[in-house]
Amino acid sequence: IEIELGSGDKLEGSGEVLDPNNTLGRGDIDGTQDGDEVDFLVRFTSGLEGELNFLGTVDGSKMEGDCRMSSQYGRFELSRDQ
Repeated sequence: IEIELGSGDKLEGSGEVLDPNNTLGRGDIDGTQDGDEVDFLVRFTSGLEGELNFLGTVDGSKMEGDCRMSSQYGRFELSRDQ
């Protein structure tokens, strides 16, 4: 997932997600950051249908929290490449 801080508190970028059936989905990121809280989604444009939602916190170079796609729930952890 590549996330960029847009104007103001807007998050944007692109993401690739591999589902449990090994289907690769690609999509656009849309979301916001308020302090250390992030709320964003990957809106799929190919490979998978729908959206993958993320709600979490940023701590230095790490981001972690909960994610949801349709009726499936889980946790995520992302790290910033230096």
